Amino acid sequence: MTPTREPTGTILIVEDDPHTADLERRALMRAGQRVRIVGLVTQALAAMREETFAAILLDYRLPDGEPWPVLEAARRALPPIPVILVTAMGDERVAAEVLHRGGADYLIKTEGFWEQLTGAVERVLKVARIEQSNARLAALVESSDDAIFSQSLAGDILSWNSGAQQLFGYTAGEAVGKPVSLLSPPECREKDAAIAAGILRGEATRQLQTTRIRKDGSAVEVSLTVSPVLDAAEQVVSAACIARDITAWQDAQQALRQSAELDRALFIGSPLPMWLYDIDSLRILSVNDAAVVQYGYSSEELLTMSLHDIHSPETPPALDTEHGEVPEYHRTGIFRHRRKDGTVIRVDVYVHDVWVAGRRSRLALLQDVTEHLKLEDQLRQSQKMEAIGQLAGGIAHDFNNLLTIVNGYTDILLARSRPGVEGYEELAEIRKAGERAASLTRQLLAFGRQRELDPKVIDLNSAVTDMDKLLRRLIGEQIELVVVPSPVLGSVRTDAGQIEQVIMNLAVNARDAMSGGGTLTIETANVEVDEGFTRSHVGVLPGPYVVLAVTDTGCGMDTETQQRIFEPFFTTKEPGRGTGLGLATVFGIVKQSGGHIYVYSEPDRGSTFKIYLPRVDSPPSPRLAGASARAGKARGETVLVVEDEEQVRRLTCIVLAEAGYVVLEAANPEQALTIADDRPARIDLLVTDVIMPGMVGPALVRQIALRRPGLKTLFLSGYTGRTVSQNGELDENAPFLEKPYTPQALLSKVRDVLDATSA
Repeated sequence: MTPTREPTGTILIVEDDPHTADLERRALMRAGQRVRIVGLVTQALAAMREETFAAILLDYRLPDGEPWPVLEAARRALPPIPVILVTAMGDERVAAEVLHRGGADYLIKTEGFWEQLTGAVERVLKVARIEQSNARLAALVESSDDAIFSQSLAGDILSWNSGAQQLFGYTAGEAVGKPVSLLSPPECREKDAAIAAGILRGEATRQLQTTRIRKDGSAVEVSLTVSPVLDAAEQVVSAACIARDITAWQDAQQALRQSAELDRALFIGSPLPMWLYDIDSLRILSVNDAAVVQYGYSSEELLTMSLHDIHSPETPPALDTEHGEVPEYHRTGIFRHRRKDGTVIRVDVYVHDVWVAGRRSRLALLQDVTEHLKLEDQLRQSQKMEAIGQLAGGIAHDFNNLLTIVNGYTDILLARSRPGVEGYEELAEIRKAGERAASLTRQLLAFGRQRELDPKVIDLNSAVTDMDKLLRRLIGEQIELVVVPSPVLGSVRTDAGQIEQVIMNLAVNARDAMSGGGTLTIETANVEVDEGFTRSHVGVLPGPYVVLAVTDTGCGMDTETQQRIFEPFFTTKEPGRGTGLGLATVFGIVKQSGGHIYVYSEPDRGSTFKIYLPRVDSPPSPRLAGASARAGKARGETVLVVEDEEQVRRLTCIVLAEAGYVVLEAANPEQALTIADDRPARIDLLVTDVIMPGMVGPALVRQIALRRPGLKTLFLSGYTGRTVSQNGELDENAPFLEKPYTPQALLSKVRDVLDATSA
């Protein structure tokens, strides 16, 4: 069976007319929908193999054939994809055929088409969600071990799941349509009929223990729940029944009642902690061995104590006794209990009442959920950091566009001026501020794991020892630096420059935590992470790692601070002493390198940051000196610049023109295609933004390549090259320049692309 894939939430538009497709895209995006556009039947089928769409907007007439293969593929998808067929010609025959073939709706491109479009899409999406929900509910009912069936107002069986067949022996074909009374023994039918009649009149759900008859005539004791089923008008239309075989449970209850010794054995031998306490005084009357192990007291000590001695002050034991009589196990909640050694654990408590010597007492089952709750907190924290990272990356992208303009024009003005000329110093200050702003966006991109990394196999010991002098100058003489490299250390794959940034940021953070002096210790070690560690650390896989530990003897942190230290712009320093991006940058670099970072700290006890990076078997890569960027001059080439952001486009054109290039300017892909069609002379290079309204940069390149084969291309974006390539918008090997860029960087990259030998 083909597995069901969750829909991506994207609407697929299959339309060969670009103008119509763009209008449809705009209408849907205004309604908050994501869209993808293709123009052929074959392209639509290929797209459907790549992802499962929420809905499809399908043109009736396409260049490469009829739309029916797309509709058929959508109908066979799991879950089925609703299809709205769109045509310029109204035809009842076509409408009938669309609905006959499983189409969800049919729209005609009339004057009111655009108003109908979003409503039709929202309508079919709502219907699809309801159908998928109903399908999941039906699957759950069918797969349930309990017997689940329904009966009509007349008392006939309407539905019958596999659990009912297993319990009663009748197949669905044998049961459906028969009176539900065939399951009742004669002595129960009058009472059953009265209960069913009450439910069908609108009475509340009834629960009872009763006897039922199987197909082979044998009797079975069941716990039966009967509930009314209401229609949209809140009218009872049928009754739903859930039956569970309680024969074994009743046998166990009977055995427990018959054997006090067995009761005692089950209590003492339970793997979960249990104790019995007096409901009035809260004195502990009896405990089992598991409770002794969990709390650290001997059984004799526990029998001299009450719940007041066990509960921490935040959760008084009175909460355990706020319920009335509890004849069966009832969950009272999660409480903080204190062990003999003083540690506080979180305990999930279930209780039920028993009678001892004529007094009502309470039996408590106590499950330590401390580690489970810790894992839940880690998961919530991980999800929060992921969401903040996406937000930070998006903000950084928008600022990169602005900084490209600010820094670029400032560089142009500085190049036209000289020191001592009026306004030069002010321009220089603007440029410094722009560079600081660019540094902030780079840190935000690092936190959001959208920073471009150059991973190589490195030796962490070398990275630490190479920074020794720099770190000593950075932390000052009042702090002692202790470096403890492991004598045998495995290699890791990461960006050497970025890991140095991590070490430096952690050292600065430690320095600020030791204002009165102290010791900063940097250690490395090989570790083998086992399943015990992974169970308490969300997202970590077992295997070999290299650990980098940075420890200070500073002021330390409380638990609340530790939960927020990696958030961007969160800082405990006074205003003016930090941006709150240092540890956020560390977090992003470590995560992007495939690693994990944890902090261990207590107030006034210092802090330790531990970074786990996957160990690799390869030897470290040789170090290469970086080549300096060179700003090349033009050699008579013509460059076509396509950028929808006007100020960025103007800056780029000015920089290229002043370097001697012949510059052609296009504000959008349509203008670029017109220039490519109309200009008879040669165009040597296309410089284009990746993300633009109407058509993305790679699609524009493919269009122009049909007109001008061999045209070289340079892509620009405020996102990193890795981000746009991972999103499928750009080939990872395509020439790329990240915003904000300086005029020198632009000219250098343009020269490199023009001088490169075509593959």
